[in-house]
Amino acid sequence: MTRRGFSLVEAVMCVLILAVAVPPVLELMRSSGENRADTVNTNRAVALATLILETVVADVASTDPGLGPQALADPDFYLSDPESGLVRRIAGLTEPYTRAGLSWELRVGSPTAPDGTES
Repeated sequence: MTRRGFSLVEAVMCVLILAVAVPPVLELMRSSGENRADTVNTNRAVALATLILETVVADVASTDPGLGPQALADPDFYLSDPESGLVRRIAGLTEPYTRAGLSWELRVGSPTAPDGTES
């Protein structure tokens, strides 16, 4: 007569294998989840920076009154004017990023020539 089922030795071996294998697998899953979160946040930050940079480049290239290269002559007005400032104009576009915990700051330096000298 043949008996079907597990012997005590087989059951103990199964528990031992699971006890050795499960903790490293759980650690691997935890670290890959953290890496994914870092990657998502990095992608969000890059998208936000690109949005801001492209808006500034478009403003500098614009022929609209109040924009163009002369707009950067007064950085405080360009950024913070309550009616036409950059912060107000792109608030709707940056809102999803700020809701996700990102923030941004733009500083306008002095004009610089291609060779690195101020001009």
